[in-house]
Amino acid sequence: MSDQNKQMILFSLAFVLRLPFLFFGYGVEEDSWGHVLNAALMYENGSYEISRLPGHPILEALLMVLWKVHSPFLFNLPAALASSGSVVVFYRILNRTPNKLAMWWSIAFSMIPVMYISGTYTVDYSLALFFSLLSYESLISGKLERAGIWLAVATGFRITSLGFLIPFAYWLLVNKEQEKSKALRLRKVAKLFFISIGVSLIFYIPPMHNYGMAFFDFHRPPYPNFVEAIYKTTIGPWGVLGIIAVIIAKTQLIKRKSINFKNREFNFLFLVILVYGIAFFRMPEKAAFWLPVVPFSLMYISRHVSLLIARLSILFLIFSPLLFGINKTDPYTGSDHSPLAITFGSADGELFFDPIQGPIFNDYTKRINKLEAVEKIEHNIMLIRKPTVVIAGWWYAMIEVDKRDGKWSNANIKVLYYALPKELEQWKEKGYELRYLPKQEIVNDKKYNTTYTVNNATLLPIE
Repeated sequence: MSDQNKQMILFSLAFVLRLPFLFFGYGVEEDSWGHVLNAALMYENGSYEISRLPGHPILEALLMVLWKVHSPFLFNLPAALASSGSVVVFYRILNRTPNKLAMWWSIAFSMIPVMYISGTYTVDYSLALFFSLLSYESLISGKLERAGIWLAVATGFRITSLGFLIPFAYWLLVNKEQEKSKALRLRKVAKLFFISIGVSLIFYIPPMHNYGMAFFDFHRPPYPNFVEAIYKTTIGPWGVLGIIAVIIAKTQLIKRKSINFKNREFNFLFLVILVYGIAFFRMPEKAAFWLPVVPFSLMYISRHVSLLIARLSILFLIFSPLLFGINKTDPYTGSDHSPLAITFGSADGELFFDPIQGPIFNDYTKRINKLEAVEKIEHNIMLIRKPTVVIAGWWYAMIEVDKRDGKWSNANIKVLYYALPKELEQWKEKGYELRYLPKQEIVNDKKYNTTYTVNNATLLPIE
């Protein structure tokens, strides 16, 4: 079979596996619905608005252009295409050196839970990864200008992509085989920085123009506990079987002394982990933040483990999204589980461990549960006859997108994300009742360090 046919098979397989998920809403993340709502607001107002600091200008522009013909499938499609494309680029990079299992490693990469799931909804992770991998492929192929442009495009989707400049610069500096002169290697590094940063700045002109340097900030939700943060760098991205595969592979790497700072390839991986580890632990909010580390970790493992461990790792990784799921049991924001699941308590509520349903089933059922919950919320909203303010919190973007899609309408209702006590008092003085969706009074009061919501608003139940 030709190499081109293998690439086509990899792309098609990855895309077909993601296809069924593209029709059910815009994802489980508040951010994914926030991107959709932001596209609507930009289209309505005719001006740039940031979806979330520090902005994702290319994705924001793309969604705004597509707003008039929007649908879950259309808005989820770019992530699916980028995720499938990333698998192909990963294969091409891996295949630059002799690797009998390159195609199987690529299939395994496509199945890692964080890689699989991030390619099924309206978010920037897969898009940023795709162009980052294209940049790396161009870099190791000696196409420096192209590497800089692709990295800038990745940064236009997600600003943390620019962090790859550090390991990429290291690769250029130590690669004496491609360029013997130290001065010329330094010149290449300067050129890569100039192109990447220069083109990235062009993409960020809209947020800089509208928000000044204040755009260069990031969202700060409550910092999670240590156990949760570690989970989001281990089981979260890799799955239970996946992290077992990584541990087995790492154990052999240690025995083979392949984890060694004298090894340039290991130093490159270490810099990737260091850069994205620092970025992640500034705000370890989501397992998907660890996605940039995954392909480079897998590349290193694939080149340095034995054939037996390689086959075992690939098998575990392929099944990692299908088995041993861990998620919340909450009927509105959690996932369904099988009768074999074990439930246990945590700081964030009851969780479950399901041996026969994995992360992709968890993500799918969570999507369905949230879509059904928001339908109930909107039904209750439409029944209200008095002027009412509803603090919606993490339901806000879903409710507002559905309103624009004509799924509900009530002139008596004003839906708010969160609100300061002063703003709520103003609504109260205008004769509005203050209501909140479940748990949002706690979040609102914690956000503004007050007890006003608890004392002055009443619950609007989902049922």
